[in-house]
Amino acid sequence: MSNSQGGVWESVTVARINLVEMLAPELTPECQSRAFNLLLKNGKVQETADSYIKALSNIANRSDDVIGYVFAINGKVNSADIYGSNALFKKLWPKLLKANAIEAIAETQQDKFKPASADSVRGFLSEAEKSKRLRQGCQRACKPSDSRG
Repeated sequence: MSNSQGGVWESVTVARINLVEMLAPELTPECQSRAFNLLLKNGKVQETADSYIKALSNIANRSDDVIGYVFAINGKVNSADIYGSNALFKKLWPKLLKANAIEAIAETQQDKFKPASADSVRGFLSEAEKSKRLRQGCQRACKPSDSRG
C-alpha cells in the first residue's frame, strides 16, 4: 500500500496504459494518452464497470460499522482504505468503487484466478500497520527536542 502521491500517479499511469493497450492496441503512444479519457467513456468499459458497481454498490450499506475496504485484482490484494467514520466511508464509497472498477478492468487477466484469501488480506493489513508504526516512530525520533530554557 503506497501512501505517496507519486505511487498513486504511477498506479494511474499503469492502469491507463493497460486499459488503452487492452482496448485500443493499434494506437500510437502519443494518441494513447488522449485516448484514455475517451476509453473511460467507451461502451465496453462502462458496461463492465457498471457490472462491478452494481454488484458491489450496496456493500457499504450492509452495516453501520463499515469504515473501510480491501481491494484485490486477479486474486492479489491491491490496496486498502480505512476511514474515520461510517458516514465518511459511505459518502466516498461510490467514487472509490468506480475508480477501483476501472482499475480492475485495466488489470484484468484472461486466465481464471482465485479470489484473494482472508490470510492474504490479514497479511496485507498487518504489513501496512507495521509500516505505519515504523513511520510514526521515525517521526517522533526525528523531531528536534524542545530546548526552552
